[in-house]
Amino acid sequence: MSIFSLYSSTPLPGKAQLMETRLRTVLGIIAQKGALGTRLHQDRIGANAGNMAMVAEFESFHHATSVFDQLWKDPLFLDINQQRQKDPAGIPYGPVFMRDVCGQPDISAGCHVYRNYKLERKNLDKAIKLMNSVSKLSDDFKVCGVIPVLSPEMDRMTAVYQFDSVVDAGKFMDQVGLSPEFQKIVSQASEIGTLVQAGMNVRI
Repeated sequence: MSIFSLYSSTPLPGKAQLMETRLRTVLGIIAQKGALGTRLHQDRIGANAGNMAMVAEFESFHHATSVFDQLWKDPLFLDINQQRQKDPAGIPYGPVFMRDVCGQPDISAGCHVYRNYKLERKNLDKAIKLMNSVSKLSDDFKVCGVIPVLSPEMDRMTAVYQFDSVVDAGKFMDQVGLSPEFQKIVSQASEIGTLVQAGMNVRI
Protein backbone atom coordinates (compact mmCIF):
# COMPACT_ATOMS: atom_id res chain seq x y z
CA MET A 1 0.00 0.00 0.00
CA SER A 2 1.12 3.54 -0.80
CA ILE A 3 -0.12 6.87 0.50
CA PHE A 4 -0.68 9.80 -1.86
CA SER A 5 -1.12 13.50 -1.34
CA LEU A 6 -3.01 15.52 -3.94
CA TYR A 7 -3.11 19.29 -4.22
CA SER A 8 -4.82 20.87 -7.21
CA SER A 9 -5.47 24.43 -8.29
CA THR A 10 -7.54 26.26 -10.89
CA PRO A 11 -5.36 28.96 -12.46
CA LEU A 12 -6.57 32.53 -12.41
CA PRO A 13 -6.60 34.37 -15.78
CA GLY A 14 -3.06 35.13 -16.87
CA LYS A 15 -1.51 33.29 -13.92
CA ALA A 16 -1.08 29.73 -15.22
CA GLN A 17 2.67 30.01 -15.74
CA LEU A 18 3.21 31.53 -12.29
CA MET A 19 1.09 28.81 -10.70
CA GLU A 20 3.02 26.08 -12.50
CA THR A 21 6.33 27.54 -11.33
CA ARG A 22 5.17 27.59 -7.72
CA LEU A 23 3.82 24.03 -7.91
CA ARG A 24 7.08 22.75 -9.41
CA THR A 25 9.05 24.47 -6.67
CA VAL A 26 6.94 22.95 -3.91
CA LEU A 27 7.17 19.50 -5.50
CA GLY A 28 10.93 19.88 -5.55
CA ILE A 29 10.91 20.60 -1.82
CA ILE A 30 8.67 17.58 -1.17
CA ALA A 31 11.09 15.41 -3.15
CA GLN A 32 14.02 16.77 -1.15
CA LYS A 33 12.23 15.93 2.09
CA GLY A 34 11.99 12.28 1.07
CA ALA A 35 8.84 11.54 -0.97
CA LEU A 36 9.04 8.29 -2.94
CA GLY A 37 7.92 10.06 -6.10
CA THR A 38 6.20 13.18 -7.36
CA ARG A 39 3.95 14.15 -10.26
CA LEU A 40 2.78 17.43 -11.75
CA HIS A 41 -0.10 17.06 -14.17
CA GLN A 42 -2.71 19.11 -15.94
CA ASP A 43 -6.30 18.01 -16.44
CA ARG A 44 -6.88 18.25 -20.17
CA ILE A 45 -10.29 16.65 -20.84
CA GLY A 46 -13.39 16.14 -18.73
CA ALA A 47 -13.59 16.88 -15.01
CA ASN A 48 -11.45 19.80 -13.82
CA ALA A 49 -10.09 20.54 -17.31
CA GLY A 50 -7.45 23.27 -17.09
CA ASN A 51 -6.52 22.56 -13.49
CA MET A 52 -3.00 21.63 -12.45
CA ALA A 53 -2.24 19.23 -9.64
CA MET A 54 0.76 17.93 -7.76
CA VAL A 55 0.86 14.39 -6.40
CA ALA A 56 3.39 12.85 -4.04
CA GLU A 57 3.77 9.21 -3.04
CA PHE A 58 4.77 7.93 0.41
CA GLU A 59 5.35 4.51 1.94
CA SER A 60 3.13 5.10 5.00
CA PHE A 61 1.09 7.73 6.80
CA HIS A 62 4.00 8.30 9.18
CA HIS A 63 6.26 8.90 6.21
CA ALA A 64 3.75 11.29 4.63
CA THR A 65 3.14 13.34 7.76
CA SER A 66 6.87 13.49 8.50
CA VAL A 67 7.57 14.91 5.04
CA PHE A 68 4.74 17.43 5.36
CA ASP A 69 5.95 18.45 8.80
CA GLN A 70 9.34 19.28 7.28
CA LEU A 71 7.69 20.97 4.28
CA TRP A 72 5.63 23.31 6.45
CA LYS A 73 8.79 24.48 8.22
CA ASP A 74 10.89 24.94 5.08
CA PRO A 75 11.91 28.59 4.49
CA LEU A 76 11.35 28.42 0.72
CA PHE A 77 7.89 26.93 1.19
CA LEU A 78 7.01 29.62 3.73
CA ASP A 79 8.17 32.26 1.27
CA ILE A 80 6.02 30.80 -1.51
CA ASN A 81 3.03 30.83 0.85
CA GLN A 82 3.61 34.52 1.51
CA GLN A 83 3.78 35.14 -2.24
CA ARG A 84 0.48 33.30 -2.67
CA GLN A 85 -1.16 35.55 -0.11
CA LYS A 86 0.09 38.71 -1.81
CA ASP A 87 -0.35 37.56 -5.40
CA PRO A 88 -2.67 34.54 -5.79
CA ALA A 89 -2.22 32.52 -8.97
CA GLY A 90 -4.99 29.99 -8.54
CA ILE A 91 -7.95 28.68 -6.55
CA PRO A 92 -6.62 25.76 -4.48
CA TYR A 93 -8.11 22.43 -3.49
CA GLY A 94 -6.34 20.30 -0.92
CA PRO A 95 -4.05 18.84 -0.04
CA VAL A 96 -5.91 15.59 0.54
CA PHE A 97 -4.53 12.19 1.49
CA MET A 98 -5.46 8.96 -0.30
CA ARG A 99 -4.37 5.34 -0.30
CA ASP A 100 -4.45 2.64 -2.93
CA VAL A 101 -6.66 -0.41 -2.43
CA CYS A 102 -5.91 -2.44 -5.56
CA GLY A 103 -3.67 -2.52 -8.60
CA GLN A 104 -0.27 -0.90 -9.01
CA PRO A 105 -0.27 2.92 -8.94
CA ASP A 106 2.18 4.60 -11.30
CA ILE A 107 2.41 8.36 -10.83
CA SER A 108 5.21 8.47 -13.42
CA ALA A 109 2.80 7.50 -16.24
CA GLY A 110 2.44 10.06 -19.00
CA CYS A 111 -1.36 9.99 -18.96
CA HIS A 112 -4.03 9.09 -16.44
CA VAL A 113 -7.70 8.53 -17.24
CA TYR A 114 -9.76 8.50 -14.07
CA ARG A 115 -13.32 7.58 -13.15
CA ASN A 116 -14.52 8.83 -9.79
CA TYR A 117 -17.32 6.89 -8.12
CA LYS A 118 -19.52 7.72 -5.16
CA LEU A 119 -19.36 4.50 -3.20
CA GLU A 120 -20.54 3.33 0.19
CA ARG A 121 -17.66 1.75 2.08
CA LYS A 122 -19.64 -1.47 2.54
CA ASN A 123 -19.36 -1.97 -1.25
CA LEU A 124 -15.60 -1.47 -1.40
CA ASP A 125 -14.74 -5.17 -1.63
CA LYS A 126 -17.16 -5.61 -4.55
CA ALA A 127 -15.62 -2.60 -6.29
CA ILE A 128 -12.12 -4.02 -5.85
CA LYS A 129 -13.21 -7.31 -7.44
CA LEU A 130 -14.58 -5.40 -10.45
CA MET A 131 -11.32 -3.44 -10.73
CA ASN A 132 -9.36 -6.68 -10.74
CA SER A 133 -11.62 -7.94 -13.53
CA VAL A 134 -10.86 -4.83 -15.58
CA SER A 135 -7.10 -5.35 -15.19
CA LYS A 136 -7.41 -8.77 -16.82
CA LEU A 137 -8.94 -7.43 -20.04
CA SER A 138 -5.64 -6.29 -21.57
CA ASP A 139 -1.90 -6.14 -20.88
CA ASP A 140 -1.60 -2.73 -22.56
CA PHE A 141 -2.56 -0.66 -19.52
CA LYS A 142 -2.37 -0.57 -15.74
CA VAL A 143 -5.27 0.31 -13.48
CA CYS A 144 -5.45 0.97 -9.76
CA GLY A 145 -8.07 2.01 -7.23
CA VAL A 146 -7.57 4.75 -4.65
CA ILE A 147 -9.80 5.96 -1.83
CA PRO A 148 -9.68 9.12 0.32
CA VAL A 149 -8.32 9.10 3.85
CA LEU A 150 -8.30 12.81 4.71
CA SER A 151 -10.63 14.61 2.32
CA PRO A 152 -13.83 16.69 2.21
CA GLU A 153 -15.50 13.84 0.29
CA MET A 154 -14.95 10.48 1.93
CA ASP A 155 -17.56 8.44 0.04
CA ARG A 156 -15.44 8.08 -3.10
CA MET A 157 -13.34 5.55 -4.99
CA THR A 158 -11.32 6.51 -8.02
CA ALA A 159 -10.27 4.09 -10.75
CA VAL A 160 -7.07 5.36 -12.36
CA TYR A 161 -6.10 3.99 -15.77
CA GLN A 162 -2.41 4.59 -16.49
CA PHE A 163 -0.89 5.00 -19.95
CA ASP A 164 2.35 6.12 -21.57
CA SER A 165 0.52 8.73 -23.66
CA VAL A 166 -2.86 10.19 -24.57
CA VAL A 167 -2.66 8.23 -27.83
CA ASP A 168 -2.42 4.98 -25.88
CA ALA A 169 -5.36 6.11 -23.76
CA GLY A 170 -7.46 6.66 -26.88
CA LYS A 171 -6.50 3.24 -28.21
CA PHE A 172 -7.62 1.68 -24.92
CA MET A 173 -10.98 3.46 -25.11
CA ASP A 174 -11.58 2.06 -28.60
CA GLN A 175 -10.32 -1.46 -28.08
CA VAL A 176 -11.21 -2.14 -24.43
CA GLY A 177 -13.51 0.62 -23.20
CA LEU A 178 -16.15 -0.09 -25.83
CA SER A 179 -15.89 -3.87 -25.62
CA PRO A 180 -18.86 -5.92 -24.35
CA GLU A 181 -16.68 -7.25 -21.51
CA PHE A 182 -15.80 -3.78 -20.24
CA GLN A 183 -19.32 -2.47 -20.63
CA LYS A 184 -20.62 -5.42 -18.59
CA ILE A 185 -18.25 -4.45 -15.77
CA VAL A 186 -19.37 -0.82 -16.04
CA SER A 187 -22.98 -1.96 -15.70
CA GLN A 188 -22.11 -4.02 -12.63
CA ALA A 189 -20.27 -1.04 -11.13
CA SER A 190 -23.39 1.10 -11.52
CA GLU A 191 -25.21 -1.29 -9.18
CA ILE A 192 -22.84 -0.64 -6.27
CA GLY A 193 -21.81 2.97 -6.89
CA THR A 194 -22.47 6.09 -8.96
CA LEU A 195 -20.02 7.46 -11.50
CA VAL A 196 -19.80 11.18 -10.69
CA GLN A 197 -16.70 12.34 -12.60
CA ALA A 198 -14.38 11.24 -15.35
CA GLY A 199 -11.41 12.94 -16.91
CA MET A 200 -7.94 12.76 -18.40
CA ASN A 201 -4.74 14.35 -17.15
CA VAL A 202 -1.27 14.57 -18.66
CA ARG A 203 2.02 14.76 -16.81
CA ILE A 204 3.76 18.09 -17.45
